[in-house]
Amino acid sequence: MFLITDVKESFRHVPTSETVYNMQLETPSEVLWTGAQVVGKLYRLTEGDYPIVVGSEVFETDADVMNKQQYVNLQGLYKMKTEFRPDGNIKSVIFTYQP
Repeated sequence: MFLITDVKESFRHVPTSETVYNMQLETPSEVLWTGAQVVGKLYRLTEGDYPIVVGSEVFETDADVMNKQQYVNLQGLYKMKTEFRPDGNIKSVIFTYQP
């Protein structure tokens, strides 16, 4: 254990006396999903759940995920939109590719 005065003295041995701060002043209005994250979301899809639409492809079952996941660009970015029913339950989740 060292004393508080020793801490200040030890900073002299740091290669630079500058400290770099990364400040993000704005919260992004929209967070984009990667294609890999979209596929991960598809794998959590269960039968009877709400459909997930990626581009023009609708995913409702495990078979849909297995047969159509190649249509998702894994390196691409997607915007997510959630549609709700009048009772407040999710109607569908839509992912739109962002070029």
